[in-house]
Amino acid sequence: MYNRICSSPIAALQFFPTAEGFYDYENNEYIYQYKDHLGNVRVSYKKGQDGLAEITDQNDYYPFGMNIPREGKAIVGVASLYNYKYNGKELQETGMYDYGARFCMPDIGRWGVVDELSEKSRRFSTYTYALDNPIMFIDPDGREAEQCCKKQLSWLNEYRKGAWSTAGNILKSAAKGTYTSVTGGIREVGKVYNAYQKGGASAAVNQHGKSVYETSGAKGLVEAGKKALTGDPHALGSLATIGAAAIITHKAGGSKGVASTEATMNELTNTVKSTASEMYASKKAPAAVVGAELNGQTTIGVSGAPPSTVAPQLEGVVNELGGLGTRTASGNPVGCCAEFNAGNQLLLNNPSATPGQINFTDAIRPRTGKVVPMCDNCKTTFEK
Repeated sequence: MYNRICSSPIAALQFFPTAEGFYDYENNEYIYQYKDHLGNVRVSYKKGQDGLAEITDQNDYYPFGMNIPREGKAIVGVASLYNYKYNGKELQETGMYDYGARFCMPDIGRWGVVDELSEKSRRFSTYTYALDNPIMFIDPDGREAEQCCKKQLSWLNEYRKGAWSTAGNILKSAAKGTYTSVTGGIREVGKVYNAYQKGGASAAVNQHGKSVYETSGAKGLVEAGKKALTGDPHALGSLATIGAAAIITHKAGGSKGVASTEATMNELTNTVKSTASEMYASKKAPAAVVGAELNGQTTIGVSGAPPSTVAPQLEGVVNELGGLGTRTASGNPVGCCAEFNAGNQLLLNNPSATPGQINFTDAIRPRTGKVVPMCDNCKTTFEK
Protein backbone atom coordinates (compact mmCIF):
# COMPACT_ATOMS: atom_id res chain seq x y z
CA MET A 1 0.00 0.00 0.00
CA TYR A 2 1.37 3.40 -1.04
CA ASN A 3 0.32 6.84 0.11
CA ARG A 4 1.19 10.19 -1.45
CA ILE A 5 2.97 12.67 0.81
CA CYS A 6 1.12 15.99 0.53
CA SER A 7 1.54 17.32 -3.00
CA SER A 8 4.67 15.30 -3.73
CA PRO A 9 4.48 13.10 -6.84
CA ILE A 10 6.40 10.41 -4.95
CA ALA A 11 4.33 7.72 -3.23
CA ALA A 12 5.64 6.42 0.09
CA LEU A 13 5.40 2.70 0.87
CA GLN A 14 3.33 2.12 4.02
CA PHE A 15 2.93 -1.67 4.27
CA PHE A 16 2.73 -4.85 2.22
CA PRO A 17 1.14 -8.28 2.85
CA THR A 18 3.08 -11.38 3.92
CA ALA A 19 2.05 -15.01 4.35
CA GLU A 20 1.49 -14.41 8.08
CA GLY A 21 -0.03 -10.92 7.94
CA PHE A 22 1.68 -7.64 6.99
CA TYR A 23 4.99 -5.85 7.17
CA ASP A 24 4.59 -2.32 8.53
CA TYR A 25 7.19 -0.44 6.48
CA GLU A 26 6.76 2.86 8.30
CA ASN A 27 7.42 1.32 11.73
CA ASN A 28 9.79 -1.41 10.50
CA GLU A 29 7.92 -4.29 12.14
CA TYR A 30 6.01 -7.44 11.23
CA ILE A 31 2.32 -7.70 12.08
CA TYR A 32 1.05 -11.27 12.43
CA GLN A 33 -2.62 -12.17 12.08
CA TYR A 34 -4.78 -14.99 13.37
CA LYS A 35 -7.68 -15.83 11.04
CA ASP A 36 -10.65 -18.15 11.47
CA HIS A 37 -12.04 -20.68 8.97
CA LEU A 38 -13.74 -17.91 6.95
CA GLY A 39 -10.57 -15.86 6.57
CA ASN A 40 -11.77 -13.29 9.13
CA VAL A 41 -8.92 -11.48 10.87
CA ARG A 42 -9.59 -12.03 14.57
CA VAL A 43 -6.33 -10.90 16.19
CA SER A 44 -3.33 -8.92 14.91
CA TYR A 45 -0.18 -8.93 17.03
CA LYS A 46 3.52 -8.06 16.93
CA LYS A 47 6.64 -8.62 18.94
CA GLY A 48 6.56 -6.23 21.91
CA GLN A 49 9.49 -4.50 23.55
CA ASP A 50 9.64 -7.22 26.20
CA GLY A 51 9.87 -9.89 23.47
CA LEU A 52 6.34 -11.15 24.08
CA ALA A 53 3.36 -10.97 21.73
CA GLU A 54 1.57 -7.61 21.84
CA ILE A 55 -1.98 -7.42 20.48
CA THR A 56 -2.41 -4.52 18.08
CA ASP A 57 -5.92 -5.22 16.77
CA GLN A 58 -8.75 -7.50 17.94
CA ASN A 59 -12.07 -8.11 16.21
CA ASP A 60 -15.31 -10.03 16.69
CA TYR A 61 -18.01 -10.06 14.02
CA TYR A 62 -21.71 -10.49 13.54
CA PRO A 63 -22.45 -13.26 10.96
CA PHE A 64 -22.41 -10.95 7.92
CA GLY A 65 -19.28 -9.04 8.95
CA MET A 66 -20.29 -6.05 11.03
CA ASN A 67 -17.83 -5.48 13.87
CA ILE A 68 -19.10 -6.18 17.40
CA PRO A 69 -18.26 -3.26 19.71
CA ARG A 70 -16.16 -4.48 22.59
CA GLU A 71 -13.46 -3.39 24.96
CA GLY A 72 -9.95 -3.65 23.59
CA LYS A 73 -8.37 -2.77 20.29
CA ALA A 74 -10.38 -2.67 17.09
CA ILE A 75 -8.58 -0.27 14.77
CA VAL A 76 -9.96 1.37 11.63
CA GLY A 77 -8.17 4.17 9.80
CA VAL A 78 -7.54 5.74 6.40
CA ALA A 79 -5.25 3.50 4.29
CA SER A 80 -4.47 1.39 7.37
CA LEU A 81 -3.25 -2.19 7.30
CA TYR A 82 -5.78 -2.85 10.08
CA ASN A 83 -8.68 -2.19 7.69
CA TYR A 84 -8.38 -5.76 6.36
CA LYS A 85 -10.85 -7.60 8.57
CA TYR A 86 -13.92 -9.68 7.62
CA ASN A 87 -13.02 -12.40 5.05
CA GLY A 88 -9.66 -10.59 4.90
CA LYS A 89 -11.28 -7.83 2.83
CA GLU A 90 -10.61 -4.11 3.19
CA LEU A 91 -13.16 -2.06 5.15
CA GLN A 92 -13.89 1.22 3.34
CA GLU A 93 -14.66 4.65 4.77
CA THR A 94 -18.27 4.03 3.70
CA GLY A 95 -18.53 1.05 6.06
CA MET A 96 -18.66 -1.44 3.17
CA TYR A 97 -16.14 -4.18 2.40
CA ASP A 98 -14.35 -4.25 -0.96
CA TYR A 99 -14.53 -7.76 -2.47
CA GLY A 100 -13.25 -6.75 -5.89
CA ALA A 101 -16.27 -7.11 -8.15
CA ARG A 102 -18.68 -5.62 -5.60
CA PHE A 103 -18.94 -3.90 -2.24
CA CYS A 104 -20.78 -5.66 0.59
CA MET A 105 -22.77 -3.89 3.33
CA PRO A 106 -22.10 -5.90 6.53
CA ASP A 107 -24.85 -4.20 8.52
CA ILE A 108 -27.58 -5.73 6.31
CA GLY A 109 -25.65 -8.62 4.71
CA ARG A 110 -26.29 -7.47 1.14
CA TRP A 111 -24.33 -6.36 -1.89
CA GLY A 112 -24.65 -2.83 -3.24
CA VAL A 113 -25.14 -3.95 -6.85
CA VAL A 114 -26.52 -6.92 -8.81
CA ASP A 115 -24.49 -10.14 -9.06
CA GLU A 116 -22.87 -10.32 -12.50
CA LEU A 117 -23.13 -14.14 -12.35
CA SER A 118 -26.72 -14.10 -11.14
CA GLU A 119 -27.77 -16.71 -13.69
CA LYS A 120 -25.72 -19.28 -11.76
CA SER A 121 -27.72 -18.77 -8.54
CA ARG A 122 -31.24 -18.21 -9.79
CA ARG A 123 -32.84 -19.44 -6.59
CA PHE A 124 -31.37 -16.55 -4.59
CA SER A 125 -31.62 -12.77 -4.68
CA THR A 126 -28.93 -11.12 -6.80
CA TYR A 127 -28.03 -9.00 -3.77
CA THR A 128 -27.69 -11.90 -1.29
CA TYR A 129 -24.29 -12.42 0.31
CA ALA A 130 -23.03 -16.04 0.59
CA LEU A 131 -26.45 -17.57 -0.16
CA ASP A 132 -27.65 -16.13 3.18
CA ASN A 133 -25.39 -18.65 4.96
CA PRO A 134 -22.15 -16.81 5.88
CA ILE A 135 -21.02 -19.59 8.23
CA MET A 136 -20.74 -22.21 5.48
CA PHE A 137 -20.12 -20.05 2.39
CA ILE A 138 -17.80 -17.24 1.36
CA ASP A 139 -17.51 -15.07 -1.77
CA PRO A 140 -13.81 -14.61 -2.58
CA ASP A 141 -14.19 -11.89 -5.23
CA GLY A 142 -17.83 -10.76 -5.05
CA ARG A 143 -18.87 -12.75 -8.10
CA GLU A 144 -19.99 -16.15 -6.85
CA ALA A 145 -20.43 -17.87 -3.47
CA GLU A 146 -18.50 -21.03 -2.71
CA GLN A 147 -18.25 -23.39 0.23
CA CYS A 148 -15.59 -22.54 2.78
CA CYS A 149 -13.14 -24.99 4.36
CA LYS A 150 -12.82 -27.10 1.20
CA LYS A 151 -9.47 -28.56 2.24
CA GLN A 152 -10.63 -29.51 5.72
CA LEU A 153 -13.97 -30.94 4.53
CA SER A 154 -12.19 -32.90 1.80
CA TRP A 155 -9.88 -34.44 4.40
CA LEU A 156 -12.79 -35.41 6.64
CA ASN A 157 -14.78 -36.84 3.72
CA GLU A 158 -11.83 -39.01 2.68
CA TYR A 159 -11.48 -40.28 6.23
CA ARG A 160 -15.15 -41.17 6.34
CA LYS A 161 -15.00 -42.80 2.91
CA GLY A 162 -12.24 -45.06 4.17
CA ALA A 163 -14.43 -46.09 7.08
CA TRP A 164 -17.53 -46.70 4.93
CA SER A 165 -15.76 -48.57 2.13
CA THR A 166 -13.92 -50.83 4.56
CA ALA A 167 -17.16 -51.62 6.35
CA GLY A 168 -18.75 -52.55 3.02
CA ASN A 169 -15.82 -54.74 2.01
CA ILE A 170 -15.90 -56.53 5.37
CA LEU A 171 -19.59 -57.21 4.91
CA LYS A 172 -19.12 -58.58 1.41
CA SER A 173 -16.14 -60.75 2.32
CA ALA A 174 -18.07 -62.24 5.21
CA ALA A 175 -20.52 -63.57 2.57
CA LYS A 176 -23.28 -64.96 4.77
CA GLY A 177 -21.90 -63.65 8.05
CA THR A 178 -23.42 -60.74 9.97
CA TYR A 179 -21.74 -57.36 10.34
CA THR A 180 -22.69 -55.98 13.73
CA SER A 181 -20.91 -52.73 14.52
CA VAL A 182 -18.88 -49.88 13.03
CA THR A 183 -20.00 -47.23 15.49
CA GLY A 184 -16.71 -47.11 17.37
CA GLY A 185 -14.63 -45.94 14.43
CA ILE A 186 -17.15 -43.30 13.42
CA ARG A 187 -17.27 -41.99 16.98
CA GLU A 188 -13.55 -41.24 16.80
CA VAL A 189 -13.63 -39.28 13.51
CA GLY A 190 -13.83 -35.94 15.31
CA LYS A 191 -10.84 -36.70 17.54
CA VAL A 192 -8.64 -37.68 14.61
CA TYR A 193 -9.60 -34.63 12.52
CA ASN A 194 -9.03 -32.24 15.43
CA ALA A 195 -5.57 -33.72 15.84
CA TYR A 196 -4.92 -33.22 12.13
CA GLN A 197 -5.91 -29.54 12.36
CA LYS A 198 -3.65 -28.89 15.32
CA GLY A 199 -0.60 -30.95 14.43
CA GLY A 200 -0.87 -32.15 10.84
CA ALA A 201 -0.57 -35.71 9.55
CA SER A 202 1.78 -36.98 12.28
CA ALA A 203 -0.61 -35.86 15.02
CA ALA A 204 -3.52 -37.47 13.18
CA VAL A 205 -1.60 -40.76 12.96
CA ASN A 206 -0.91 -40.62 16.69
CA GLN A 207 -4.53 -39.83 17.57
CA HIS A 208 -5.72 -42.55 15.20
CA GLY A 209 -3.71 -45.08 17.18
CA LYS A 210 -5.39 -43.91 20.36
CA SER A 211 -8.80 -44.08 18.70
CA VAL A 212 -8.30 -47.65 17.54
CA TYR A 213 -7.18 -48.63 21.03
CA GLU A 214 -10.16 -46.90 22.65
CA THR A 215 -12.68 -48.57 20.38
CA SER A 216 -11.22 -52.07 20.21
CA GLY A 217 -8.59 -52.44 22.92
CA ALA A 218 -6.42 -54.21 20.37
CA LYS A 219 -2.83 -53.16 21.04
CA GLY A 220 -1.62 -55.05 17.98
CA LEU A 221 -3.86 -52.97 15.72
CA VAL A 222 -2.58 -49.77 17.29
CA GLU A 223 1.03 -50.68 16.58
CA ALA A 224 0.21 -51.90 13.07
CA GLY A 225 -1.66 -48.67 12.35
CA LYS A 226 1.26 -46.50 13.47
CA LYS A 227 3.64 -48.39 11.21
CA ALA A 228 1.35 -48.50 8.18
CA LEU A 229 -0.04 -44.98 8.10
CA THR A 230 1.55 -41.92 6.56
CA GLY A 231 -1.32 -39.55 7.27
CA ASP A 232 -3.56 -40.51 4.35
CA PRO A 233 -7.11 -39.81 5.59
CA HIS A 234 -8.68 -42.66 3.60
CA ALA A 235 -6.27 -45.13 5.21
CA LEU A 236 -6.90 -43.66 8.64
CA GLY A 237 -10.64 -44.11 8.30
CA SER A 238 -10.17 -47.62 6.95
CA LEU A 239 -8.08 -48.83 9.87
CA ALA A 240 -10.32 -47.13 12.40
CA THR A 241 -13.23 -49.15 11.06
CA ILE A 242 -11.23 -52.38 11.12
CA GLY A 243 -10.38 -51.74 14.74
CA ALA A 244 -13.99 -51.02 15.69
CA ALA A 245 -15.79 -53.65 13.61
CA ALA A 246 -17.02 -56.91 15.11
CA ILE A 247 -17.60 -59.73 12.63
CA ILE A 248 -19.62 -62.82 13.44
CA THR A 249 -18.39 -65.39 10.95
CA HIS A 250 -20.97 -68.10 11.58
CA LYS A 251 -23.94 -68.39 9.26
CA ALA A 252 -26.88 -66.30 10.41
CA GLY A 253 -30.45 -67.26 9.71
CA GLY A 254 -32.10 -64.93 7.23
CA SER A 255 -28.80 -63.50 5.89
CA LYS A 256 -28.80 -62.90 2.18
CA GLY A 257 -25.96 -63.25 -0.29
CA VAL A 258 -25.15 -61.03 -3.22
CA ALA A 259 -27.45 -62.89 -5.62
CA SER A 260 -30.36 -62.59 -3.19
CA THR A 261 -29.70 -58.85 -2.77
CA GLU A 262 -29.82 -58.37 -6.55
CA ALA A 263 -33.16 -60.16 -6.69
CA THR A 264 -34.48 -57.95 -3.90
CA MET A 265 -33.35 -54.81 -5.74
CA ASN A 266 -34.99 -55.93 -8.97
CA GLU A 267 -38.26 -56.54 -7.16
CA LEU A 268 -37.94 -53.19 -5.38
CA THR A 269 -37.35 -51.39 -8.68
CA ASN A 270 -40.61 -52.76 -10.04
CA THR A 271 -42.40 -51.64 -6.86
CA VAL A 272 -41.00 -48.11 -7.26
CA LYS A 273 -42.23 -47.90 -10.85
CA SER A 274 -45.72 -49.08 -9.95
CA THR A 275 -45.83 -46.71 -6.94
CA ALA A 276 -44.85 -43.78 -9.15
CA SER A 277 -47.59 -44.65 -11.63
CA GLU A 278 -50.21 -44.92 -8.89
CA MET A 279 -49.18 -41.57 -7.43
CA TYR A 280 -49.41 -39.88 -10.81
CA ALA A 281 -52.84 -41.37 -11.40
CA SER A 282 -54.07 -40.13 -8.01
CA LYS A 283 -52.68 -36.63 -8.76
CA LYS A 284 -50.53 -36.75 -5.61
CA ALA A 285 -47.22 -36.99 -7.35
CA PRO A 286 -44.05 -35.86 -5.52
CA ALA A 287 -40.93 -34.82 -7.39
CA ALA A 288 -39.36 -38.28 -7.02
CA VAL A 289 -39.92 -41.81 -5.66
CA VAL A 290 -37.08 -44.20 -4.80
CA GLY A 291 -36.52 -47.59 -3.20
CA ALA A 292 -33.84 -48.37 -0.62
CA GLU A 293 -32.51 -51.67 0.77
CA LEU A 294 -30.40 -52.41 3.86
CA ASN A 295 -29.61 -55.87 5.20
CA GLY A 296 -32.68 -57.31 3.48
CA GLN A 297 -35.02 -54.58 4.69
CA THR A 298 -36.63 -52.36 2.06
CA THR A 299 -38.59 -49.12 2.03
CA ILE A 300 -40.03 -46.63 -0.43
CA GLY A 301 -39.09 -42.95 -0.07
CA VAL A 302 -40.61 -39.84 -1.61
CA SER A 303 -39.23 -36.33 -1.87
CA GLY A 304 -40.70 -33.61 0.32
CA ALA A 305 -40.13 -32.06 3.71
CA PRO A 306 -37.05 -33.16 5.71
CA PRO A 307 -37.69 -35.86 8.33
CA SER A 308 -38.45 -34.76 11.89
CA THR A 309 -35.83 -37.17 13.26
CA VAL A 310 -32.41 -37.64 11.69
CA ALA A 311 -30.54 -40.92 12.17
CA PRO A 312 -27.38 -40.48 14.31
CA GLN A 313 -25.30 -41.88 11.44
CA LEU A 314 -26.34 -38.90 9.27
CA GLU A 315 -26.04 -36.07 11.78
CA GLY A 316 -22.38 -35.33 11.03
CA VAL A 317 -22.69 -35.00 7.26
CA VAL A 318 -25.97 -33.07 7.57
CA ASN A 319 -24.20 -30.51 9.77
CA GLU A 320 -21.33 -30.29 7.29
CA LEU A 321 -23.80 -29.46 4.53
CA GLY A 322 -25.34 -26.66 6.61
CA GLY A 323 -28.27 -28.41 8.31
CA LEU A 324 -31.66 -29.75 7.22
CA GLY A 325 -33.41 -27.58 4.63
CA THR A 326 -30.26 -25.62 3.75
CA ARG A 327 -29.81 -25.06 0.02
CA THR A 328 -26.24 -25.92 -0.87
CA ALA A 329 -24.23 -24.50 -3.77
CA SER A 330 -25.85 -27.13 -6.02
CA GLY A 331 -29.24 -25.52 -5.33
CA ASN A 332 -30.77 -28.55 -3.57
CA PRO A 333 -32.07 -28.38 0.03
CA VAL A 334 -30.49 -30.86 2.43
CA GLY A 335 -32.75 -33.70 3.57
CA CYS A 336 -35.64 -33.18 1.14
CA CYS A 337 -34.74 -35.83 -1.44
CA ALA A 338 -36.44 -39.20 -1.72
CA GLU A 339 -33.10 -40.94 -1.16
CA PHE A 340 -32.52 -39.08 2.11
CA ASN A 341 -35.96 -39.88 3.49
CA ALA A 342 -35.71 -43.56 2.56
CA GLY A 343 -32.12 -43.97 3.75
CA ASN A 344 -32.78 -42.13 7.00
CA GLN A 345 -35.69 -44.45 7.83
CA LEU A 346 -33.58 -47.57 7.28
CA LEU A 347 -30.76 -46.20 9.44
CA LEU A 348 -33.18 -45.38 12.24
CA ASN A 349 -34.29 -49.03 12.12
CA ASN A 350 -30.67 -50.26 11.97
CA PRO A 351 -28.57 -48.27 14.49
CA SER A 352 -25.39 -50.25 13.82
CA ALA A 353 -25.54 -49.81 10.03
CA THR A 354 -23.70 -47.15 8.02
CA PRO A 355 -24.99 -44.89 5.20
CA GLY A 356 -22.66 -46.49 2.65
CA GLN A 357 -24.31 -49.89 3.14
CA ILE A 358 -27.65 -48.74 1.75
CA ASN A 359 -28.56 -49.74 -1.80
CA PHE A 360 -30.86 -47.49 -3.85
CA THR A 361 -32.96 -48.09 -6.93
CA ASP A 362 -33.16 -45.42 -9.62
CA ALA A 363 -35.40 -42.58 -8.49
CA ILE A 364 -38.45 -42.06 -10.71
CA ARG A 365 -40.29 -38.80 -11.37
CA PRO A 366 -44.02 -39.75 -11.34
CA ARG A 367 -45.09 -36.93 -13.68
CA THR A 368 -42.80 -38.11 -16.47
CA GLY A 369 -41.79 -41.66 -15.55
CA LYS A 370 -38.15 -40.71 -16.15
CA VAL A 371 -35.16 -41.49 -13.95
CA VAL A 372 -33.98 -38.67 -11.65
CA PRO A 373 -30.21 -38.67 -10.99
CA MET A 374 -29.08 -38.65 -7.36
CA CYS A 375 -28.18 -35.11 -6.24
CA ASP A 376 -24.74 -34.11 -4.94
CA ASN A 377 -26.08 -33.79 -1.38
CA CYS A 378 -27.22 -37.43 -1.34
CA LYS A 379 -24.03 -38.63 -3.02
CA THR A 380 -22.06 -37.05 -0.20
CA THR A 381 -24.47 -38.32 2.46
CA PHE A 382 -24.52 -41.95 1.30
CA GLU A 383 -20.98 -42.09 -0.17
CA LYS A 384 -22.13 -42.84 -3.72
